Amino acid sequence: MKEIEAEATNREVLQVKQQLERISDQLCLAVKGDFNFTVEAHTIDESVQKLTMLLNFVIDTARRALSDVKEKNTKLTEMDKVKSDFMANVSHELRTPLTLILGPLETILADHSLPLAHRDNLRRMQRNATRLYVLVNDLLDFSKVEAGKFVVHEELLDVNQLISQLVDDAQGLAVERKVKMSFLPAEGIGPMLFDRKMLEKIVLNLMSNALKFTPAGGRIKVTLVKHETEIRLTVADTGVGIPASQIPKLFERFHQVDTSRTRAYEGTGIGLALINQFAQLMQGSISVESEEGKGSQFTVTLPIRTVSRKEKNGSQSQLADVHAPIVKVSLSQVTTDNKKPIVHPLMRKEATGELPVIVVADDNTDMRSYIVSLLEDSYEIIAVENGKLALEAIHKYQPQVVLSDVMMPIMDGYALTKAIKADPQLKNIPIILITAQAGKEAIVSGLEVGADDYLPKPFSPEELRARTASAQRLHHNFTQIENLNREMGTVVKELSTSKKILEESNKKLTKEVEERKKLEAKNMVLNNQLIMSARRAGMADISTSVLHNVGNVLNHLNTSVTMIHDKIDQSKISNLLKISKLLSEHQEDMDAFLAKDPQGQLIPNYIIKLADIWSEDKKYIVEEISALTHSVQHIKEIVVKQNAFSSSLGVVEKVAITDIIEDALTLNKTAYERAQIEIIRDFSPLKPVSIDRVKLLQIIVNLIKNSLESLLENKTKTKKISLRIQEKDESHFMIQVSDNGVGILPQNLKKMFSYGFTTKKTGHGFGLHVSAIAAQEMGGNFLVESQGAGKGATFTLTLPYQPKERKESQHDVPAAKADLAC
Repeated sequence: MKEIEAEATNREVLQVKQQLERISDQLCLAVKGDFNFTVEAHTIDESVQKLTMLLNFVIDTARRALSDVKEKNTKLTEMDKVKSDFMANVSHELRTPLTLILGPLETILADHSLPLAHRDNLRRMQRNATRLYVLVNDLLDFSKVEAGKFVVHEELLDVNQLISQLVDDAQGLAVERKVKMSFLPAEGIGPMLFDRKMLEKIVLNLMSNALKFTPAGGRIKVTLVKHETEIRLTVADTGVGIPASQIPKLFERFHQVDTSRTRAYEGTGIGLALINQFAQLMQGSISVESEEGKGSQFTVTLPIRTVSRKEKNGSQSQLADVHAPIVKVSLSQVTTDNKKPIVHPLMRKEATGELPVIVVADDNTDMRSYIVSLLEDSYEIIAVENGKLALEAIHKYQPQVVLSDVMMPIMDGYALTKAIKADPQLKNIPIILITAQAGKEAIVSGLEVGADDYLPKPFSPEELRARTASAQRLHHNFTQIENLNREMGTVVKELSTSKKILEESNKKLTKEVEERKKLEAKNMVLNNQLIMSARRAGMADISTSVLHNVGNVLNHLNTSVTMIHDKIDQSKISNLLKISKLLSEHQEDMDAFLAKDPQGQLIPNYIIKLADIWSEDKKYIVEEISALTHSVQHIKEIVVKQNAFSSSLGVVEKVAITDIIEDALTLNKTAYERAQIEIIRDFSPLKPVSIDRVKLLQIIVNLIKNSLESLLENKTKTKKISLRIQEKDESHFMIQVSDNGVGILPQNLKKMFSYGFTTKKTGHGFGLHVSAIAAQEMGGNFLVESQGAGKGATFTLTLPYQPKERKESQHDVPAAKADLAC
């Protein structure tokens, strides 16, 4: 029985093994990259069936992923082809207009009768157009190589002669840069098959790099050596060398050893990548050996060919750029002219004595020369090639404006800007950053470090001149403000002395005011005595005269004291201290504050006006104090003269109410005109009125004065007092005095006519109380209305057309009486 079970088990194991072998054979297709199949398993074994299902799931997932990858690769290939075609087409199209620029320029420069200034500009145009032509050719060649469309056109060349000619062309530039250049040709070689264009570009690029990175006093050695089946071209220099970490990436496209803003050398990162591909297309190679600080050596190895090879990709002519315009280019044509001297600014400044000084910092000699040519008629210019030299020149010459490129060796434009703005002696010099970096981020970066303006390339001559002139004006205005600050310091000292004098005057004036208050209280008692005497003695005319004269003088006294008080409260010393504080707060952005801020633009003229106003105020205060003294003396004389007369009952006479109101307004005219208060008259015709003229005048004067004080406490711009006359009924008329002043709180309305009650800081609570007593004595009453604080108030006086029978006067009327309450 056991033997039978073992045999069955062996058969099952054998079947599973066979199924697994069949599955493994099917999976071999997946190993080859083919996922278009399904694993099949003919078995009832549950484990094998599960394994088959799992494998089919994985294969299906892989099949879909592979399909997506193929689709994306196809799209990427198409996009890369479109990019390469676009670069090739644009580069090709640019060559024709560049040729049409370079050709006429060469013809024009052949005319030796051109003015020197025009010749310099044309040479600058020729150099930079040639540089652009070389860059366009590099882009075109690079795009063809990337697309696999570049065709090698071999021809028999004398390699020694070709390289020797290229080295001779570069000798002028090497001498100018004080670099010794030599060429050691190969021995025993004849004509060989090479692509002339590729070989020229390889040699020119290597020599150009060597000249770029070799300092004055260095050496460049070009050597050609023949081996059995190949030639080796080496270009060795004693330049700055290449960091070891950068050598593996040196021949990658767009790679640059130095990508910082302070890099000392220009470049696109195409050159070495392109000549590496050229060498490979000619079945050669390129290598480099370098040590930082000791120089570099590039070696190009190319196989020797003496018989033309057939192209792998068909006809040569179909992709050859045989119709491209041909422009002869040498190293000397793509380098800037460094021979033009910059006139020493102080020599010219001593001659003219008027031109402002500016510093121009740009590592491109052509750009420096161009900016100088645009600005030299209006400014003394110091032109330097990096930020460090610019900072030294700024410390030495204290220019009015600095124009700086952003990307410069040693110290870039951003670092220069930060250094200037961090120096208290230099931070107010305007800085304009000039750069090829466009866009909002570049502008924000420049302004964040403290630049005053930002000028992107390319720029027009008019824009450069306008921005420079604007910056120079900004510096000039700031200089004027600084001078004004110094003058203001002197003025502050003088005002401090004047303040001491004013304080002494204030003390004297305070004593005068205290005496005036005592005199006013005494006059009030005297007035009451005069009125009572006039009533008893029947001398109404004398009483009227006294009250009128004293009232006018007291009104003038009140106005003068108020005006003197206002002049003192509105001392311009506090305003001057505010200006000093404001200028101190804006030391960091003084230029923008004085040029753009509305407050800052007003400061210079305001300080000039301040001195004039102070002189006028001082004169005014002296005059008012003198007038005040005379007024007090006048009251004393009236009191003395009238003290001997007896009094009688008030005289009732027919009067025009409008005349009395106009008299009251006249007594307060100076006060309300000075406070710019609008007077509104609303007078209705009335029947003939018989009344005590003096009392009514006293009441209206008090009401107008009360409204004036209420308006002066309120901060509203439009201040109004309205006076209204109208008939109430057949036997009474009303006089209303309204204002839009501080108003009256509800809890204070019933207290307004109480003796000693006042809401004013300096009031004595006597005026409205006396007015209420006078109104009661004439048979009338008072009402006061107000909507609350800040909403004004209206006082209504109701009087009879004919006087009632008189009673004995009471000196004090209870405030709670109904006819005095609101």
